[in-house]
Amino acid sequence: MIDQRKIRIGGIAIILLVILNIGMMIFLLTQNQEGFRPPGPELLRKKDQSARTFIIRELAFTPEQVVVFDSLRISHRQSTKEINQTNQKLRRQYFDQLMENVPASETEYLAEEIGTNQTRLEKILYRHFEDIREICTPQQREKFDSLIKEIFKMIMPPPMPGPGHPPPAP
Repeated sequence: MIDQRKIRIGGIAIILLVILNIGMMIFLLTQNQEGFRPPGPELLRKKDQSARTFIIRELAFTPEQVVVFDSLRISHRQSTKEINQTNQKLRRQYFDQLMENVPASETEYLAEEIGTNQTRLEKILYRHFEDIREICTPQQREKFDSLIKEIFKMIMPPPMPGPGHPPPAP
């Protein structure tokens, strides 16, 4: 009798585990996965548009300022596009050498080149914010200065979670 009871409890436990697994698979397959992968072009465009809208609204740009602002954004994007593409290529080369067991001393130039390009990108971004600030009226500059940290958070990717921290929410 005890053996039949154990078998019945074991069978029920297995059925419950199968049901839970199926439920978990359905849950994971139906969830929005943006929070679990790097932002793609569509998400970056949404962030860019939301930052654009936020800046225009919060600084109360005139139609003329919006035209100048949009041309600054286009110019900024063009000036960073090639550097970003080069950095992607350099990173691939750099980490491909890891798989080929190339000594670190031979890969140093790639790391330095990536760093140099990143410095260029930071300077271009800084100049871009200076240009936006220059089209502002004195009152708008004060507002811009108070919002710069918030704007920066909007355009930058979220930091990667460290050990013991959950990934960012979607």
